[in-house]
Amino acid sequence: MRGLWVTIVLVITAAALWLGAAMHARATLAYSPDLAFNFDCGDKAQSALEEAIESFLRDERFRVLNEGRWQRQQGVFLVDRILALDEKRRIIEFMTIALPRLHRQGKYTVRLATPPPTERSTPLEEHLERFVSDTLAC
Repeated sequence: MRGLWVTIVLVITAAALWLGAAMHARATLAYSPDLAFNFDCGDKAQSALEEAIESFLRDERFRVLNEGRWQRQQGVFLVDRILALDEKRRIIEFMTIALPRLHRQGKYTVRLATPPPTERSTPLEEHLERFVSDTLAC
């Protein structure tokens, strides 16, 4: 009987260690933003903002997917989001949730995330901030 309890304890311990290692591995693979900020563009035309954002991202050598535009073309609305990915697997995301009840019109969030281990790109972060404040004037 004692051998059974020892086996059970060993199995539980091994499972706990495996689960802990798996959770740690999963956490280290997650992308967390290196830079994230909100901005308000007020009543500026969404199409003009989207064109400027897409142009900026392509100039920075990102591949761009405008999910919001695609959803509108399909007659579906979930969220307005522009996703961009470059060869270094960095992700830039511009997003708005256009819910008039919540007064979210013209309000955006931008996030820049790099894969682990994080290698900050200060020039890209600064260029992104200048783009929003100077080019978009938001």
